[in-house]
Amino acid sequence: MTRLHPRIPGTLLTIAVFAWPNLAVGAPRDVQFRSINLAQQIVELHNFGVNEEPLDGWRFCTHDEDQARRYSSPGGLNGFELAPGESLFVHFANDAPAEEGHVDIDVLGGDFVFALPLDSGGYGMQIYFPPTNFGDGQQIADYVQWGIDGAGSPSAATRAGAAEQGGVWTDRDQWVPTTSNTVFLLLEDASGTALHGPEDYLVFIPGDTNGDRNVNLEDFTTLKDNFGGSASITEGDVTLDGVVDLNDFSLLKDNFGRQAAVPEPATLWLISCGVLLVAARSRLFTAPR
Repeated sequence: MTRLHPRIPGTLLTIAVFAWPNLAVGAPRDVQFRSINLAQQIVELHNFGVNEEPLDGWRFCTHDEDQARRYSSPGGLNGFELAPGESLFVHFANDAPAEEGHVDIDVLGGDFVFALPLDSGGYGMQIYFPPTNFGDGQQIADYVQWGIDGAGSPSAATRAGAAEQGGVWTDRDQWVPTTSNTVFLLLEDASGTALHGPEDYLVFIPGDTNGDRNVNLEDFTTLKDNFGGSASITEGDVTLDGVVDLNDFSLLKDNFGRQAAVPEPATLWLISCGVLLVAARSRLFTAPR
């Protein structure tokens, strides 16, 4: 993943492909934005293909409501590669853990070359594969744009037309609809199809596990069923720390009924009792024997 071994980017890589025709190199558009973690400022690049994809010469381009055409450095991703099914997590807050598969934007060029902050307001993001021509939508590997209630801004949509022309976004005027409290976007289409639109993304609010923008008994059941284990947000990790524990239940309880009907007091009481029962069961099974 992250510079596992030295490689020579660019022209020599192309020569190598022709010299060794059995070398498995992926299709650039197999690499897509799988998740946007707004709460923790992390963007996930994922390889949906069946072959390895070197990221030499790849460049991000980001835009928000008052910044446009923020490009990462030409060599920022040199030496990175994604194996099939592998992800690279890009940390916009420069807080990446010192482990494979994570990188800070400082490594890719720093704050100035990314539109910041990464929030739920109007935002557009694409990543280009070489040879980079920023006006050519055919060189865009993937694109996504989102905005409050599905409304963006001219600045955030700077490259939306190129993305539509290049076949990676359905409509330059369509935005993934967010709210002021959106914490997470997830690409629901895991087929590797290049063309996406707003309908292909799940949008999560605090306490939501299925991206329906409601916090209800379905979310409680998901947390209960996965309590005590490592999990993703769709498995109950609503605090986005990698595990389902009492912190997740507390967040769900605090947000229960959000974006839906205000819950009856009896329903909140049921949730509170459920949290206590799950916690008691966990202590029972983990107590020393």
